[in-house]
Amino acid sequence: MLPLLRTTFFAWGLLIAPLAAAQSIVEETGDQTPRRLPVLVPYAFSSDSTDWAVGVAAGRGRLLGQKQARALVTVFASENDSYAAHLLVSDLQLPSERWFVDFQLSLSKLGNRHIYVDGNLDFPEETAGSNESSKDNFLSGDGTDNQIGARFQYVLPIGAGSAGPIHRYQVRDGLLQSGASGGGPWNPLRSGRTIFSIKPFYRREKLDGAEAGEQVDFKTNGVRLDLEYDNRDFDRNPSRGSHTRVSATSDFGWFDSSDSWTFLDGEFSGFYSLGESDGFRQRVLAVNAWTGYSPSWEESQTPAGAVIRNRPPPFEGATLGGLERMRAYTRHRFNDRAVLYYAAELRLIPRNNFWRDLPLLNRLDIKWWQLVGFIEAGRVGPDWNLKDLHSDLKVDAGVGLRWMVRNSVIRVDLGFSDEETKVTAMARHAF
Repeated sequence: MLPLLRTTFFAWGLLIAPLAAAQSIVEETGDQTPRRLPVLVPYAFSSDSTDWAVGVAAGRGRLLGQKQARALVTVFASENDSYAAHLLVSDLQLPSERWFVDFQLSLSKLGNRHIYVDGNLDFPEETAGSNESSKDNFLSGDGTDNQIGARFQYVLPIGAGSAGPIHRYQVRDGLLQSGASGGGPWNPLRSGRTIFSIKPFYRREKLDGAEAGEQVDFKTNGVRLDLEYDNRDFDRNPSRGSHTRVSATSDFGWFDSSDSWTFLDGEFSGFYSLGESDGFRQRVLAVNAWTGYSPSWEESQTPAGAVIRNRPPPFEGATLGGLERMRAYTRHRFNDRAVLYYAAELRLIPRNNFWRDLPLLNRLDIKWWQLVGFIEAGRVGPDWNLKDLHSDLKVDAGVGLRWMVRNSVIRVDLGFSDEETKVTAMARHAF
């Protein structure tokens, strides 16, 4: 018998899809009709934390007259007294033309929130969130999650970026025809775009009513630095090329931070075209690898037991589970000092696009739909050691559907693991 089907469905994520791509404009060949975000859209969804919820979103494209910039405001409330409000601004070009900024403000209160931290009295000898931990070793209660951040991005004048900071793609029925931004040899000076970004952030996640009678309250603020080399041919739906990123994130312990910490990580994604076939317009094999380590982590023994200082909170750093990595596991199900993760997806776009003819959906301008099969493997551990991180890997697999809606990708994935079966829905490919 399959495990209990649980759902993580963020319907507002479907509405922010046009915010997903970075510093680029997609132009449909032969289509002179301007495409704009809906002004006001109601929606509904269900999740473990919210039960059934309803909300409304208001969006605007061409922000301040800039074609690549978007903004969205969305709010929702649910039957278990959960609520949230989100504001997102994406790819707003600053007066210095190679600098762009994204801005996010999120305020939420969710019922029945699970956080995998120590304190559950039923597991006194076990470290919550570790690779060997029980799926029931968590604290639960009403949770608030408030965050604010701004990401400043600089497009380097090399490779495809030498022609200008905003890239233009020419597509036909959602597939790239010309204007590839990458896909050539791995050489930042000749192919692809290189982007440096700095992101100051603040986040506070709080849990009330935990089983142990304690209050879980994590506050963190700091800066994240990214250097990424985007050598994909088409950033929304790549068929060839690669994407490489290295990052460093630090909380310096300033202001009301719960603790200081540092996390270093790197990621690589590769995309390999398998060509067309009688039944499919496009076939792509996509692979991904991610690893990270917290050098600030300090563990010491006291009469009361082990004490860990200078560690990232459980929703940052070396964590697996949720919308993007280990999709068949609960959000941040695993967290530790080090992490290693692999994924592979087979993405197939059928020639027959029957979605265009369905009532109501034909208003969404669905360019194509995609069948996806995926498999993931990952592990967290107390130290970065290749042998240890490749032992006792957690594995999940699943299938998914993707749609190109208004030149942005929407995905719904069904994942299976040894702990649960899970549905996730969100904008963008997982990688």
